[in-house]
Amino acid sequence: MDKRGPLLAALIAGTMTISLLLLSCSPKTTPAPSPIPTPTLNPSPTPTAAANPTLTPAPTATPTPVATPTATPGPTPTPTLAATLTPAPTPGGTAAPISFDRALAEQARQLYTAKYVCNVCHSISALNIAGGSLGPDLSAVLLGRVPTGTAPALNPIRRWFDEKGLARPEGDPIKAGELLVAFLASPPDYAPTKQVQVAAFKGTAGGEAPWLTDVKALVELLKEAAAKQ
Repeated sequence: MDKRGPLLAALIAGTMTISLLLLSCSPKTTPAPSPIPTPTLNPSPTPTAAANPTLTPAPTATPTPVATPTATPGPTPTPTLAATLTPAPTPGGTAAPISFDRALAEQARQLYTAKYVCNVCHSISALNIAGGSLGPDLSAVLLGRVPTGTAPALNPIRRWFDEKGLARPEGDPIKAGELLVAFLASPPDYAPTKQVQVAAFKGTAGGEAPWLTDVKALVELLKEAAAKQ
């Protein structure tokens, strides 16, 4: 019998045995997981110019600036002094109340008796100011009244009021006071005695302006006297 046959079979068997041993000893490879296919999104087809026409934006209107009207300055009004309201004269037969400045009236007492010594000729009995008898009592001269029997030449104030349109001084004592100031500041020609006296009084006062200031105070004294009638 040929000896090569058994030997060859043994060699083959040994080879197979070694192969099996090698397979059992080799590390097992964990199969890699198959990648999960990522779904691919099919993009929407891009609209073509024919399908979706491009909208041309409407032109934006640029606002036209409105011109602000420029006011042309007019002439600057000339400020006027506020007019002093004079109460309307009281209807005939009614006497209006007489108001006066007490401070000026008190100051005028010294002017009357000391500075101008008016009491040499005139008294003011309503104020207990004694005086001479050469001239009439002046208690009611603001109202155009003097004691009965006084000569017209010694009472020019009545004519003065009539000429200035003041028929009833008792109805408008404010105007009567204004006219009395004007009379004493510059007496008319038909009152020559008063003209001489006023000329002397202006010298005592130091001029026309200071005399006018003193006259206004003296009239307040005569207003006080008339208010007591």
